Amino acid sequence: MAFKIEPDKRLKQIYFQIKKLMKGQRVKFYSLDEMFLILRYLPEAEPEYLSDINRFIAEEVVGYGSISVSLQGVDIYPYKVMPRVLWFRAEAEQRLMKLAENLDKRAVEFGFAPEFFSFYPHVTFARIRRIEQEERLDILEQKFKTFTPINFSFSQLILFESLQSRNGNIYRIRNRFSL
Repeated sequence: MAFKIEPDKRLKQIYFQIKKLMKGQRVKFYSLDEMFLILRYLPEAEPEYLSDINRFIAEEVVGYGSISVSLQGVDIYPYKVMPRVLWFRAEAEQRLMKLAENLDKRAVEFGFAPEFFSFYPHVTFARIRRIEQEERLDILEQKFKTFTPINFSFSQLILFESLQSRNGNIYRIRNRFSL
């Protein structure tokens, strides 16, 4: 369950500057079409449960109205010791935090395992396999740790299926839920 990020001009500029900075490193960047603020992963479920999953999501999101989020900088996870992920850090209104918490609770009640980590709003945009020149991470932190917020407003939550292929992930929308 996620909100789809439609990158604006500024976010694209930042993304491509970081991609240029990391050139020659073993970093796999997601395409701009693969930017999601994920509220809750749901592991693969049998097709016969899809209508029940749709029902509990619909019940939870009804009446929320649009939710605002601002991307405010880049973080390296898990820090520079053994970096694996680059993500845009997001600041979100409390209603988003509550929605993520409620969706997680409903997913657990449905039978999915609880999330290992608490919800932290972010948008993953690259996976790090290996950094040959560690000073690039220092430059990344200096230039992109914070930036002027880029604001988004979401009025629709998307339930999608992620399918792996040789050319990367394929995201198939299973349902859209108006907030």
